[in-house]
Amino acid sequence: MPLNLGGEAAFSQQGRHTAGGQAVSIYILPIEPPQPNPSAGQPGTLGEQFMVVSLSLYLGERRGTDAKTEWDDARRLVIPHASKGREGKR
Repeated sequence: MPLNLGGEAAFSQQGRHTAGGQAVSIYILPIEPPQPNPSAGQPGTLGEQFMVVSLSLYLGERRGTDAKTEWDDARRLVIPHASKGREGKR
């Protein structure tokens, strides 16, 4: 015996069309993507700060030092405007 989904299928389509018959999405999508906010008290976004942490850990391992030592180099590479003219100074 075949399953009759005619009524259920018709019901699921209600409210998904405009008066002109155009299909409308049931999902609300933002018109513009959200703008990234800088981390509190730090230049760069939170994502950039995570990249600096990851890079400082990587550089410390590759250079045989620790992440604390490599923090300034990693920060200058990921967030160039964070150095404020202190390039090459330690």
